[in-house]
Amino acid sequence: MRHGIFALGILLLLCSSCREKRTMWSVQGQALGTVYEILYLGEADTALPRQADSLLRHYNALFSVFDSASWISRLNRNETDSLPEDLEKVLLRSLTLCRLTQGSFDITAAPLINAWGFGPEAAEKPDSAR
Repeated sequence: MRHGIFALGILLLLCSSCREKRTMWSVQGQALGTVYEILYLGEADTALPRQADSLLRHYNALFSVFDSASWISRLNRNETDSLPEDLEKVLLRSLTLCRLTQGSFDITAAPLINAWGFGPEAAEKPDSAR
């Protein structure tokens, strides 16, 4: 039995080496205040870079605090009273998580994040009083 499994393994290995070699492809860009890279193994997919870019542009337009024209930036400045459905869903889920974690997950932490230099605003290392 062990020899049969070993022979089957060798056969599969030999057959797989006969197939066309797959290539590693990379799609890169910027979104949400950072850079991204998507690596995939296979044939070149000319639609993938466009699809990834389109999806990340959509999310950037909704959620990026690094983009002053994004919906979340406009909401933070009280410049809108309506929200796209995707943003509303994320905000409602975030509020639920805030309640479930008793405030450990807090979407209102931007002032603290900015104070330590991790947000879009200049860092202002807080003193003990702040």
